[in-house]
Amino acid sequence: MYLPPEAQNRVSDNITRLSAPGSRIATEQLPDMSAFTDQCSRAWLQRWRQYGLDVDGSELVWDGERSAVGEYLSSNGWQVSVHHAPELYAANGFEFPDDEAVASFGSFDYLIAEMRA
Repeated sequence: MYLPPEAQNRVSDNITRLSAPGSRIATEQLPDMSAFTDQCSRAWLQRWRQYGLDVDGSELVWDGERSAVGEYLSSNGWQVSVHHAPELYAANGFEFPDDEAVASFGSFDYLIAEMRA
């Protein structure tokens, strides 16, 4: 989401080209970019400002049709495991926040991939 869609695929292609069997990669994907829509981003921008951060996340992401990272890596020789943010919170003994500012981040997926032999 921090790269233009075509650059995301180029980075994945370059990593794949340079990776030996057994190589690993970890990344995130956001299947639903609505977390960065005006209404959602305003809620977490307001929350961040409470902690002294003056960052507008909507200015950090690129809009547009993009490949789902997990599917793209899988189709290029990687064995991919996908973990959803709320399940990772639970696995580490935390409850995923349910307030408006954080709820939109529940759709983040975290991926671990290993290059197949």
